[in-house]
Amino acid sequence: MTAVLASFPLLMLLCLVALLALCVVMAVVTWSFDLRHSRLTQATKLEDLEQKLVLESARLVEKQAELQELERKIQDRDRLAAEAAALRDLIDTLKAELAGMAGDRHAIEELKGEAAQVAEEYAQNCEKRDAVLRELKAAEQATLELERRAEALHRELEQQPENIEELRRQRDDLKSELDGLQGERVALLAARQEATELATHKAGLQGELEQLQAHIPEMRQRAEALRAEIDEMNGEQALLLAARQEREEQAARRAGLLEELARLERLVAETRAGFEADQKRREELVRDIALLHSSKNQAAGAVEEAERKSDRLQARQAALEEEIRGLLSQKDQNGTEGTSPDGGNLDDLKLLPQCLRGVATEPRERQIESDALENVVLSLKKRELKYSDRALRAFHTALKINDISQMTVLAGVSGTGKSLLPRCYAEAMGIHFLQIAVEPRWDSPQDMLGFYNYVEQKFRATELARALVQMDPFNTSGLAETPFKDHVLLVLLDEMNLARVEYYFSEFLSRLEVRPARRDVGDESKRRDAWLPADIRGANTAPINLFPSHNVLFVGTMNDDESTQSLSDKVLDRANVMQFAAPKQFAKPSQQSAPPAGDGYRSVASWESWIYPADKLQGGERAIAEGVIQKLAAIMEEFGRPFGHRLNEAMLTYAANYPLRSGQDIAVPLADQIEFRILPKLRGISIEEHRGGFDQLEELLRGNLRDGNFSDRLQDMVDRQGRESGLFNWRGLERT
Repeated sequence: MTAVLASFPLLMLLCLVALLALCVVMAVVTWSFDLRHSRLTQATKLEDLEQKLVLESARLVEKQAELQELERKIQDRDRLAAEAAALRDLIDTLKAELAGMAGDRHAIEELKGEAAQVAEEYAQNCEKRDAVLRELKAAEQATLELERRAEALHRELEQQPENIEELRRQRDDLKSELDGLQGERVALLAARQEATELATHKAGLQGELEQLQAHIPEMRQRAEALRAEIDEMNGEQALLLAARQEREEQAARRAGLLEELARLERLVAETRAGFEADQKRREELVRDIALLHSSKNQAAGAVEEAERKSDRLQARQAALEEEIRGLLSQKDQNGTEGTSPDGGNLDDLKLLPQCLRGVATEPRERQIESDALENVVLSLKKRELKYSDRALRAFHTALKINDISQMTVLAGVSGTGKSLLPRCYAEAMGIHFLQIAVEPRWDSPQDMLGFYNYVEQKFRATELARALVQMDPFNTSGLAETPFKDHVLLVLLDEMNLARVEYYFSEFLSRLEVRPARRDVGDESKRRDAWLPADIRGANTAPINLFPSHNVLFVGTMNDDESTQSLSDKVLDRANVMQFAAPKQFAKPSQQSAPPAGDGYRSVASWESWIYPADKLQGGERAIAEGVIQKLAAIMEEFGRPFGHRLNEAMLTYAANYPLRSGQDIAVPLADQIEFRILPKLRGISIEEHRGGFDQLEELLRGNLRDGNFSDRLQDMVDRQGRESGLFNWRGLERT
């Protein structure tokens, strides 16, 4: 073909022209199609998008069906794992019964040996008795014969006096012979006595033999029963072997199922990724549709909105100019003497918080700790509220040691009285109360203290920031005259785990932890590390610091549900977590109004008079506490959740400050600390892998601390959760 075209140049030129014309036509057609497509109406594009949305929805339904099938297979895997665990328990039980029956077989063999030995002894004694009787009979016959001979000789002596001398000699011989026979007779009598004793012994042996013979049928029956049990055990052993083989098969199946599960999990992950991608594409399509639907209205109202915005901006500009002229005029009139150093930027922080308004101005008379607690109990009774005495004393003790355990957390299901206890306690004790509702959006310390509003050029303070300003005995901020430095404030973070506690409260915890001890708090150089800086970076003022003193107590509540966040180790190390158990009986709701508060407030000096250092524990109590903590450290090491010096000191301080009732000892606060400080650290741990650790913990509670109720509750939860989820999660203990 090429040779032909080369021979005819004109023909080749015509082909090139035709090819060029074809390319031009194709380009024109493509441009025309693009032009027509670009001129398509929005409705046509919307229809295409809706068709795509329908297709994506169908794919989404298919993916959801596949996901449900995968979840069903996962549930089947869990059921097979539970059946395998039940078979393992059955095998262990049968092995234990087989080991117990081996002891019974050994006892039967021993009884058979004893019976054979007794029968052999009886036969030997019978032979001895017969020999002695034969010898006794022979001796009696010889004695009779000698007596007859003696009588005959005597008669002969009387008949023949002439031979008297001979007869006398014979008599003497016979007499000596008779004496010998008398000795033999004595020996024979002794033999007869021995024969009598042997006969008595024979009778006794005969009785024992009869008793043994009477027991022989029973022993034979028992032997038959044991043989039957042995046969049954052999059958069970065969079943066990079959079960073991089946278990091995199940293990193989389980391995296959695990591989299948891994494959399914990968498939689930891929499906979820595809589902999320599809969901994202669907959301994008929905947004595009919404944008298409609203684009017309937006385009129509854009000009009108721009005009309104322009009018508003012009009006605001005029108002700002007027305000600036007024401020400048006021400044010219008053000069600089009437202005505040911060220009009014911190007026909101200087305000008195609501929780400190209208409070008593005189302190209460000092009370001993037991009387103050009794006042709280009476106040709760007037409200018809029921809290156990142990829970109340535990809450009171946790607040007392806030210098080493900075938080007291009340956890449990909703509606168990977690928020009501701190409020009622504070009212009855003469402590101010501030409740803060935590919001899910909280993510920084600004949500706790406030922020600087750049538009208003003012610091917007929270109630907590205002309270810290007023409660600071050292007036660190310089914004108050510290009229409340002798007061005590209880701050409640309600539902504190709606947001991540570490995000908004982490800095608070760090500052509270580095506060100097009460005896050193007067040294400003030691207080500086505990200062909380207020966020006033946009204000033209000196930095403002807040100091959370020891007279501010922090309590938090948290609900156990899927909408909340769990506490991190940082919070758990610095908090006593009191878990409120779900009630077993529901009492009638209280209709009583709050009782009137007592006269006066609880002074800091009165409050601190109840607080003791850990060194209060001495002698035997100190040895018991340190021994229990040492065992706990070993148990937690086995769990893989060790603790350090901070927790050791906190537990000793709690035990030293617990107000014991009559008849109680150091075991009560130590058991509380296991519940408040140890069990929360075990949340989510595998029960099957750490069964030994839980057993040691139960033994410590039951043996060393004599708390059977606590030990039973822990054992019940471990067994139940081991069968269900396999993971440990403490749900509290209801004490009476």
